Amino acid sequence: MIGEPILTRRSDAVTALITVQEESMAVERRSAKRWQELVSEWECTDLPAIEFARRRGLNVSTLRWWRWKLRSDGLRGSAAVAPAFLEVVVEEPEPPDLVVELGGNLRVRVPAGFDARELRRLVVALC
Repeated sequence: MIGEPILTRRSDAVTALITVQEESMAVERRSAKRWQELVSEWECTDLPAIEFARRRGLNVSTLRWWRWKLRSDGLRGSAAVAPAFLEVVVEEPEPPDLVVELGGNLRVRVPAGFDARELRRLVVALC
């Protein structure tokens, strides 16, 4: 109980009483799920670990250890949210223009989707 002695030790007629700390100083046990929530919350902020831990009354080393533990177990802090599928749209890139060099400074740039017969007529006319 709070305030009651938990250990009595006699040494040379001196009695030392070690009492349970005040309720505000009691250590709170947190489950792995709760640590996962805390790590996820931290990762969603721009706060450094030490500041987040200070604001939440956490030990910064414990916070960092749980982030490492969750990652090494394959669970990100944000893994509490079920993964979702995103639609991916694949667009074919436009084919590049063709450049026909006929010698000297003569070049013909042919855009994609050209008419082959027209290109042949042009090359024959230029040569």
